[in-house]
Amino acid sequence: MPSRRRKSQSIGRPGNGRGALTGMLNWYRALRFRPGLKQRITTPTLVLWGMQDQALEYGLAERSLALCNDRGLQTFEKPTHWVQREEASAVNAALLAFLDG
Repeated sequence: MPSRRRKSQSIGRPGNGRGALTGMLNWYRALRFRPGLKQRITTPTLVLWGMQDQALEYGLAERSLALCNDRGLQTFEKPTHWVQREEASAVNAALLAFLDG
């Protein structure tokens, strides 16, 4: 089995086990108890946001970007929380443009 294939298969395994979903959700629940970020994020950051997201409010994108020095935001009107799945071609184009920057 080629190493790329083996690696991609192993990445998917941890989230498939019993209790995995609870663990993932608990990570998000615990975020509210973390102290505030003390340093600015210096890594170039692009946020891709589906405006029909019912899980997260748009203000989270703005507040996240406020912590970044080199930042970009691209919104998509129709997609929900799953932007990369619902607008794969547009997401790929946005990522390539950002990386070519």
